[in-house]
Amino acid sequence: MSNVEFSFDGLGGAAQSISPAAIPTGNNNKGFFKRAVINLLLIAFLFGFVELYSYFLGKSNGLIGLTIALAIVSFYRTEIGIRPIQGALVVFGVFVLTGAATFLAALHPAIGVLVNFTSIYIILTLTSHQPLAKAYYPVLSCYLFAQSTPVYGIDYGLRMIGIAGGGLLVAIVYYLRHRKVSRKRNISDIFKETHFCSLRTKFFVRLTAGLTLAMLIGDLLHVLKPAWISFTVLSLVQPFVGESRKKILYRILGTIIGGVLFFVLF
Repeated sequence: MSNVEFSFDGLGGAAQSISPAAIPTGNNNKGFFKRAVINLLLIAFLFGFVELYSYFLGKSNGLIGLTIALAIVSFYRTEIGIRPIQGALVVFGVFVLTGAATFLAALHPAIGVLVNFTSIYIILTLTSHQPLAKAYYPVLSCYLFAQSTPVYGIDYGLRMIGIAGGGLLVAIVYYLRHRKVSRKRNISDIFKETHFCSLRTKFFVRLTAGLTLAMLIGDLLHVLKPAWISFTVLSLVQPFVGESRKKILYRILGTIIGGVLFFVLF
């Protein structure tokens, strides 16, 4: 599988999850050229979308625009396991939830803990029929950026229009792409099938708790860019505990080596 990667953490995982998996990975030059062209077109689409989004809604919402662009490609590839029209409604709904919840969470840290935990868990539950596909990445990335840069008044109105409008666009793309997929499951079935002892639910709880704690720490310590604390958690917490431990170990080793090199060289 050919993967598109971004240098900044957290969203790198989102970019990985939207790489064009349908492209053959043969060693011939034709296959390589085809993958390269599609990857370049994908990057051009992302940057073009962000520029337009920022032009109409302000540069402060540029990163939110990027998450919506990532969501368009991610949900084009990944369906969430329920009837297509209901899936489209879920996609639109989680973005509207993101815009509303991040506003409420900014009112007070205690309110934020409750709102963030509940909202993130709902987003994960609704969008993670295939957890390894990581369709939740763009939505949670949007949540983290919106939560870390609260706005009010007219600015909040513009942000909410942008998030809701972007969510509607993602939902339309989702429905057009997956409308012929035959599914009998409904939204209610997602919650009926939740088992608190399952690996998937345990993963949801770990990630939700980790992100909620990270956002609380950022709020209480008045961190300049709190979203990056949360993105570290988002990139480290994996569906399988063993994978999470490996990532944490590699992160610690990388940080130590990087610190030593910085001290020696500078």
